[in-house]
Amino acid sequence: MNTNTTHAPLRPFLNWPIASNPRAQPTQVALLGLPHSEPYPGNPHPNDQARAPDAIRWQSGQFCDGQAHWDFDLGAELSSVLPPHCVDYGNMPWANGSYDEHAAQVTELLASLWGDGAQVFILGGDHGVTWRILTLGAPGEAEVGAAILGRVVDGAGKPIDGLGPIRGAGHWPLAGKLQSPLDRGR
Repeated sequence: MNTNTTHAPLRPFLNWPIASNPRAQPTQVALLGLPHSEPYPGNPHPNDQARAPDAIRWQSGQFCDGQAHWDFDLGAELSSVLPPHCVDYGNMPWANGSYDEHAAQVTELLASLWGDGAQVFILGGDHGVTWRILTLGAPGEAEVGAAILGRVVDGAGKPIDGLGPIRGAGHWPLAGKLQSPLDRGR
């Protein structure tokens, strides 16, 4: 199966544009439905949550008629708080192969979306987001110190303020540093 192709939803989430080829239309915010997920123990096929992503999308119409909808909680149109490029990429189809094949296809698609810089939101059923395959490797690090003060960075810590790279910042592991309780100060 070509992992660059998804199935269009019946109704897009918040009336976002629909694209069934994620590689052809990069975005800042990507929504992807995963109607099939991890199998129950002893069952080689994933449990079927096939209606969950489209049900969530359909319900988004109950509280929003689109990005130009005035939101009284926000005190503004919804579009004023959303990034300019939000796309609903539809649902990742199940190719009737093994779960491992399906998981590999989902991983490939998610990696390509993240690699393009998209923030990805997944819609699924009760098991739709338990992807053991989304391991990012060693714990990441955040830049810390005086060099980061006053700078604007994205969720990955990359500067987005147009002032160039951050130089002279220290690094701290996002998971923290382990320390024995006996070595801590009193």
